[in-house]
Amino acid sequence: MQGGILDQVRSQCSNVRVFAFPVSTQLDVVEVLSMRYNITSAPSLVIKNATYSKLMPVDEVKALVNCT
Repeated sequence: MQGGILDQVRSQCSNVRVFAFPVSTQLDVVEVLSMRYNITSAPSLVIKNATYSKLMPVDEVKALVNCT
């Protein structure tokens, strides 16, 4: 569900880049990012170095990223 929302945001906001990582893996990069941004649940978004651990609607994400 969050992936579809992020697809909408990305298509409407030229300044947005989305990078998705699987939570059910033990890849070092995922573990480092999880620790760095205190990600303990999914879905989680990191926007401007702030972590949001909840399902976020399109309008809320667009406001946080200053959609252009």
